[in-house]
Amino acid sequence: MRRVYLGVGAMLLVVPLLASPAFAAPRKPSKPTGQVIISDVKMNGSGCKKTATVAMSPDNDSFTVTYSAYNASVGPDAGTQDKKNCLLTLKFDVPKDNFQFAIQGVVHRGYASLAPGATATYTAKYYFKGPKGGSSESVKTFSGSLDQNWQVDDNKTSDFEECGKKHQFVIDTHLTVDGSKSAKDDSSYAALDSSDGSLYTTYKLVRQPCAGKLR
Repeated sequence: MRRVYLGVGAMLLVVPLLASPAFAAPRKPSKPTGQVIISDVKMNGSGCKKTATVAMSPDNDSFTVTYSAYNASVGPDAGTQDKKNCLLTLKFDVPKDNFQFAIQGVVHRGYASLAPGATATYTAKYYFKGPKGGSSESVKTFSGSLDQNWQVDDNKTSDFEECGKKHQFVIDTHLTVDGSKSAKDDSSYAALDSSDGSLYTTYKLVRQPCAGKLR
């Protein structure tokens, strides 16, 4: 009988060891452990002559673009149509933990002061460069009379960047103000910038493991 009790005791000692976390298989992280860094920003266009600021959020969930001199205006001394554009090319340094990124939703913000009959049109196109770099595009037109800040929520998703490769992310925006149908003495204005930095565009990031489901 003594041998029987000793055998049971040995089994009871083994069970906690098997269930110990020290012997459990390591779990794959559900999100990158390192910081996504925008290491280089190139800009070109009449709306962003070295005046755009790009900042990544600490949680890797989004980045913002803030312009300081991106505006278009029409009026007696400025003609009936004004077009501005900005082409941004961003280089992402992504943590080497087997994740890929895409843009899932953009919040565009701006301001418009439009006389009756005048319009302002904002177009934004964004994509990762590369053979599979499909693009997403957002177009919004505002009509006068109007004098207020505006916001456009774009829920489209860009293609994911290719795993294991570094591709540049391109943001191509255009802002046009047309006053040809407003009174000759009227002035109209639209902008993506702000003096206090309160108007900016937010690009929301989504990630997934390179060989797995969306996280």
